[in-house]
Amino acid sequence: MAKMPAFQFYPADWRKDPGVQALSFHDRGVWFEILCLMHESCERGKLMLKEGTPMPEDALSRLLGLDKQNLTNTLSTLINYGVASYCEETGALMCRRMVKDESIRKIRANAGKKGGNPNLLNQNTKQSSNQTTKQKATPSSSSSTSVKENDKSFSLGDEVPPPKDLVSGRDRLCTPGEVINVVAKASRDLRKQQCEAIYQLYPKKVAKPKALQAIEKALKDTAFEKLETATRNFAVAVSDWAMEDQKRFCPHPSTWFNQRRFEDDPTTWARGGSGGKSSGRESVASGYGDRF
Repeated sequence: MAKMPAFQFYPADWRKDPGVQALSFHDRGVWFEILCLMHESCERGKLMLKEGTPMPEDALSRLLGLDKQNLTNTLSTLINYGVASYCEETGALMCRRMVKDESIRKIRANAGKKGGNPNLLNQNTKQSSNQTTKQKATPSSSSSTSVKENDKSFSLGDEVPPPKDLVSGRDRLCTPGEVINVVAKASRDLRKQQCEAIYQLYPKKVAKPKALQAIEKALKDTAFEKLETATRNFAVAVSDWAMEDQKRFCPHPSTWFNQRRFEDDPTTWARGGSGGKSSGRESVASGYGDRF
């Protein structure tokens, strides 16, 4: 198989996939390294050591520099969360998205070798005689955020789908203003997804509209990763409280975010019911070394 220098990656799809977001930073990092190995594999999208031979866990642990038991736990989590799966034919670990993208790429490549779609070869490509001006090409956006235009998903890493000319009905080049509008919409959609993700982490689900407004306000001057980690740690701390304390003392999300309680010392989140001691459960968001 010919080596390809890169593979398509859609940050918005990665951020909104519930299985991926449920992983720890550590497991997400391991999964991304495995994706890179799958891209270089003899069967793209499947973790193969050589043709017809899946990569053993021993070899994978050495490639990633991980303890085998640590790797085994991570692979079990990837399978249980539905992030990865095993190929029924080879038994190799696989990424369904990468396998699907590779299949589509091969179909398009084969079609291109045969001359493409024959129905398009006989189209009349002449411009109408009354067209006197030429449109200048505009550079496509380099953003990789996924958005939806006319209910068709596309990535701004690709070229923006060309709009139709109202007179001729043919595709035309996007104007700079249209490109800016698409990028702005993608940015708004991503912020909504971030607010929703953080709201879902908060232990008390009440007054959602006000909560989302408070989260969006907090994100204006706080990095998403920092706010997400603080919210996740607070949820872990609250889960150790007595049930009655959770109902009485856990603040509404709008209050917690508006008062910037996520900047408090996490040790103040423990309540007397557990003696301020850890329940033996480690924080699920203790840093980049534990989550990717």
